[in-house]
Amino acid sequence: MIKSFEDLIKEVGCRNSLPHLKKAIFKGTESGCLIDFDEMKNHFVIQGYVEGGCGEQPQIILKLPFDKKDFWDALKSADEEACFEWREIHEHFEI
Repeated sequence: MIKSFEDLIKEVGCRNSLPHLKKAIFKGTESGCLIDFDEMKNHFVIQGYVEGGCGEQPQIILKLPFDKKDFWDALKSADEEACFEWREIHEHFEI
């Protein structure tokens, strides 16, 4: 169970700061997912990233506390959706 910012840091396995969490999530996903923490609302926001995309990807909000599985499922979902959109945009271009 993830009950705090520190719990998620431990689950991800990075240093105890938001910049390190953001870097770990960005580097650890194919699309370079984004994550942020809203202390006032006590929730994390996860979002896929599509370079060259026309708009923002949907946000997934995880309000504390939440299950570890919910975090990994949300991250996987955001990453898969962003990768799908990236392929839709870029598959017609030869590099």
